[in-house]
Amino acid sequence: MKRFFLFLIFIMVLSAQTTGCGIAEEKSATENVVTSYFEAVKAKDFDKALSFYSPKFFEVTPQDDWLEALKTINAKLGDLQTYKLTSWKGNKQVGTAGSGTYYELRYEVTYSKYPAKEVFNIFKPSAGGELKIQGHNINSIGLIKE
Repeated sequence: MKRFFLFLIFIMVLSAQTTGCGIAEEKSATENVVTSYFEAVKAKDFDKALSFYSPKFFEVTPQDDWLEALKTINAKLGDLQTYKLTSWKGNKQVGTAGSGTYYELRYEVTYSKYPAKEVFNIFKPSAGGELKIQGHNINSIGLIKE
């Protein structure tokens, strides 16, 4: 009986280690998505910036509306200057719908007029596919003042 419990503990530890590795390994991949997005915004190539968003994002916010919003945000906050990752976390979800890995990346962003804090929610389906931005939150006093 003692051997059985030791075997179960071994399996649980092994399972926890292999599950966590996938999330950590994709950290640089998720950062690359956001870096590519920021570089497109910095170049004012807002059409390219849209390519990093998932179709799910555009189910809630139509693509043309978000394109105009990005241009308005740029006008209010100014040109993108720098961005710094301040927090990153990942979470695997298993089920019939929405199975995959969800990531949350938080950034401090400097624009020429106002600073901002931005949160990106990135999703990778377990069935395969690209990492895409599924949610994006931008907080800045400049959005109220301008």
